[in-house]
Amino acid sequence: MDIIGGLLAGAVIAIAIVVFVRRRRQGHERYCRARGFTFDADARPAEGIWDALALIHRDGGAHSSIEGRWNGLPFTALAYQYGSSKTMTTVGVMLWKLSADQRLPQFRLTPEHLGDRIAQRLGAQDLDFAQDPEFSKAYQLQGPDEGALRQLFTPETRRFLVADPGQSIASDGRHLVWWARPSALGLGGLPSPEHLDRFFERGDTARRHLTR
Repeated sequence: MDIIGGLLAGAVIAIAIVVFVRRRRQGHERYCRARGFTFDADARPAEGIWDALALIHRDGGAHSSIEGRWNGLPFTALAYQYGSSKTMTTVGVMLWKLSADQRLPQFRLTPEHLGDRIAQRLGAQDLDFAQDPEFSKAYQLQGPDEGALRQLFTPETRRFLVADPGQSIASDGRHLVWWARPSALGLGGLPSPEHLDRFFERGDTARRHLTR
């Protein structure tokens, strides 16, 4: 009886997840139609974007992409999933292709955790700002051109990132990638439709700080 009950409970949970995902997808479709965006449940990003997504994690997969303009600039947003079946992580991503006059130095900025600090003791890079210990404690910044990164991450940009923690940003020089796990994430990926405006504005604010 316990086995049957467990199987039934598992089936109910699986059905609930399928229903939730379907309803959220339909909500994303309605959201995009209302704003003139393009929604693709299977996520087929344009050429070059996969290389930029590797800045988050290599060998990941994408779904639920949205393309359009935010504050006048073309963007791509999607859910990006990576890791093993036991440690799968899904994040919401916003990505921009940079114009020739917006090129950035290569870098990767992520929230700093205990594992990062251990890796730093073993030689992993972390660019700290002696005059800004709060930022240096909150984030790990990596990149080959230290001078360019110190110039890019101005005091104003560092204050913004500390005030809104949990953001991750990276650039391969040709693209800018921003990702986060918003509180309204549901099962992972992009937020539910009613929270997408806030999610996009949060990401675009980070972009404006770095490309002004």
